[in-house]
Amino acid sequence: MNFCVYWIPSDGLNLTGTIPAEINGLEKIEYISISDNSLTGTLPLELGNLKALESLWLDQNQLTGSLLPEIGRLSALSDFFLYTNPLTGTIPPKLGKLNGLIRFNLNDNYFTKVLPSTLCNLSALEFCDFGGNQFTGTLPSWLGNVATLHDLALYDNELTGTLPSELGAMRALAYLSLGSNKFTGTLPPQLGNLQALRVTLWLGDDQFRGQLPSSLGKVPLSFATFCQ
Repeated sequence: MNFCVYWIPSDGLNLTGTIPAEINGLEKIEYISISDNSLTGTLPLELGNLKALESLWLDQNQLTGSLLPEIGRLSALSDFFLYTNPLTGTIPPKLGKLNGLIRFNLNDNYFTKVLPSTLCNLSALEFCDFGGNQFTGTLPSWLGNVATLHDLALYDNELTGTLPSELGAMRALAYLSLGSNKFTGTLPPQLGNLQALRVTLWLGDDQFRGQLPSSLGKVPLSFATFCQ
């Protein structure tokens, strides 16, 4: 008898071991959730062959190694969660091909270097949490082109330089957390254009100077932190 598996829910079951290469055989799988377990080893290359996959949740495990460029082949992927793993390396530029990606969470890993400019092609992205890593470089101006983004977290990294004025173009943004980096300079007055920013603006533990732009008075925030 032939059968197809579309869904693997395995959260919090104390699973151990590695993700087997045989996962390649689940060609019609749409949902994989193996969060909050004790999986080890690296991500198998075969993950890139699961073309029907829409949700991939591998957060809160002990996965090591780097993020696979092959993930960029998952054109149906809308949810990608890898937070709280000891993963290292950089974000592969090929992940910019995930045009249907809506939620992307790499929080609490050890990713480094700059954010690839190809991520500006994530035209459906609404939630992005890259906090708690070791990203360097400046905050990229291309973020202003991701018009759908309403949650952006890049706190607790090694980002430097000034905030780009292009942040003011992110009109859907409701949550912005950039604290605990090494930003300098003054805050751009274009932040006052973020009229959807109603939840949180966290810029604490950085090295900003000067006065707050008066344009921020137009932003209907419920919580804001600017202090060290």
